[in-house]
Amino acid sequence: MPFTIKGRARVFENQLNFRVRDSKGRSLIEGTMVAQALDAGKFGSFEATISSVSAGKATIEVFNRSAKDGSEVDKVSVLVTVK
Repeated sequence: MPFTIKGRARVFENQLNFRVRDSKGRSLIEGTMVAQALDAGKFGSFEATISSVSAGKATIEVFNRSAKDGSEVDKVSVLVTVK
């Protein structure tokens, strides 16, 4: 069943990442999205539609990558139930 990830972010070059993990922590879907900020350093809305994930518990992660070393920073994780 499709669902949408939405929010607001202030990130470097308006680029951020998302990942959906299953209940065992395995990555199901990964991708990037763009925050629609009016200018650098401003908050902007983001949105990504996930086409299909099996029913059950999942974790949605939204994060930025460090320009210094590529590590995941400012990560937000939300546990969801997909019906």
